[in-house]
Amino acid sequence: MYACLKCSTEKGASYDSVEGSAECDRCVADTYWDEGGGGGGCIDKPEGVVVDEPGTTLEKMKLKPGYFRFSAMSTEVYQCHHYWNCKGGKIRSNSTAIDSLCRKGSRGPLCSICADNYYMSDYSGCQSCGIGNAWLGPLVFVVILLLCAAVAFCYQEKLKDLYNRFEHKLMELSQKATIAFVTMQILIILNTTHKSVGGKEVPSPYLDFLALTGFTTLDVVSLVPFDCMYETSFDHFHALLLESLVPLVLLVVALMYTSARKLRSAALPSHKVLSAWLSMLFLVLPVISRRVCQSFRCEEYHVQNGESVRYLSADSGIDCASARYDWMTLLAACMVIIYPIGAPLLLFVLLFKYRARLNPPNKDEHEVIEARKEDPVLASEPVTAFSMLYRPRFWAFEIYNMIRRLLLTCAVLMCDDLAQTTVFVTVVAIVTLVIEQETKPYCWSFLSAFCNVCCWQIVLFALYLLLLDSNMTSGNQAVAISALLMLANVALIITIFVETRVQSDHNAESVSRRVELQAQVSQSHLRPSWRFDGGSDGPEIEIEMADRKQRLPSFVNPLWDKAAPAVVDTPEVEVVEMGVVPAQSGAASDDI
Repeated sequence: MYACLKCSTEKGASYDSVEGSAECDRCVADTYWDEGGGGGGCIDKPEGVVVDEPGTTLEKMKLKPGYFRFSAMSTEVYQCHHYWNCKGGKIRSNSTAIDSLCRKGSRGPLCSICADNYYMSDYSGCQSCGIGNAWLGPLVFVVILLLCAAVAFCYQEKLKDLYNRFEHKLMELSQKATIAFVTMQILIILNTTHKSVGGKEVPSPYLDFLALTGFTTLDVVSLVPFDCMYETSFDHFHALLLESLVPLVLLVVALMYTSARKLRSAALPSHKVLSAWLSMLFLVLPVISRRVCQSFRCEEYHVQNGESVRYLSADSGIDCASARYDWMTLLAACMVIIYPIGAPLLLFVLLFKYRARLNPPNKDEHEVIEARKEDPVLASEPVTAFSMLYRPRFWAFEIYNMIRRLLLTCAVLMCDDLAQTTVFVTVVAIVTLVIEQETKPYCWSFLSAFCNVCCWQIVLFALYLLLLDSNMTSGNQAVAISALLMLANVALIITIFVETRVQSDHNAESVSRRVELQAQVSQSHLRPSWRFDGGSDGPEIEIEMADRKQRLPSFVNPLWDKAAPAVVDTPEVEVVEMGVVPAQSGAASDDI
């Protein structure tokens, strides 16, 4: 008599057999049978392999969607850079890994290359080059741009009048919009970086919101389907050439045009052209610098039997052992000097020339802020607009802001894995938040508070990614947090317009009160008689003053043009409850 024994008792918990078998030659669902290692054995399935099928062998391993392996004999499974391109499944015996695991329209290592007449979408993988898929977005953008240009051309005089009328309001709106724009740009790039190092995907609705605002990255490669224009695939090298050389070509053309005009008539000096170019570069610097920094990082993949290959992390279609990669890294090394290093350094050099005007020594801060607005030299230099937003002693703060953006979008690429990336982003986000909170660098206090809230958005997003990766939140709870983050971003965008309107209404109310006060004085024909002994023989009136802080030094009150000399060197008045009492001599008063 023979008694049947359980395989788990005889060989271990990973082994199983069919009913009635004399040998334990089958593995349980979460392991696979590998013939290597002398006689074979059951090995735990790697991440990305389906674990609901017992009796799996190495050749028959079934992958989940979003994963890839290079051959049927490969023990390594890799997460695809573009989830939707990898359909998962088994590698068929009469087929290659690419044909078996890549969906229609995708090919290459990790299914990261689009076939002919397909283009790469960041959120949907390879898509057909149809009008509705590839060109709808760019065509709508071009149509809107042309319509705006036509309206601006036809109504340019009215638009100029409107701009002059609402210049203060538009400036406030543009300042807050720029901060919000930069914040969304950082959040979207951080999400892309997080996915590229194996982080968990952010659930909807925040993921949908980031996709909707993806245009804020100003990455022309992701917005325009260049794959549909090329007979071969539009890869990372092409994108590097496009995004790094086009700004330099535009600068050279502008300098040549300016030099040609100098021969005929007066034209902008070359340093002003450089200043204007740097101002336009401000918004796209993180995208260009990120593209440049991605050109150096390669990943090693194990194929089978100890064989391995190295591909560019940002584009698995580029072999890091090829001559094409060597030429690309040479170009990228030059662009590192020009963009991530050169742009902040150039801005510092240009601003340093005007430091005496931006922050005069031994001057009151409020006086300097008002004086800078009237300085014709600063007004004629486009680059000084970077400093005019900040308090005088923080005239170079925009250079710090550039470095902060580059740290969160480019320097983070130096991290090798998810853990390093998470720590780096969290530390930088917290440190920069503290700096913004403690310095309050903006002239307008509300703008400092608004920027502080934007920094909090980045910190909260970094902490949310940490919760997702550590499995401390999932399911409905993760969706709820995602919805709260989306609402916070939407509220931030709404604040751009709402608060600006409130501020403008407050200014309009102050102006209205001053006009009403002047009308009351005019109707009463009041002209105070000035005496330096502390008295006045004019009528005693009670006047409510409005906005005493906004002084115009060159203003002479027309109500007093017969009582006061044209040269404004008259005593300033202090308003008391029942009269006008002259104060110490100084600048003329313009409060009434």
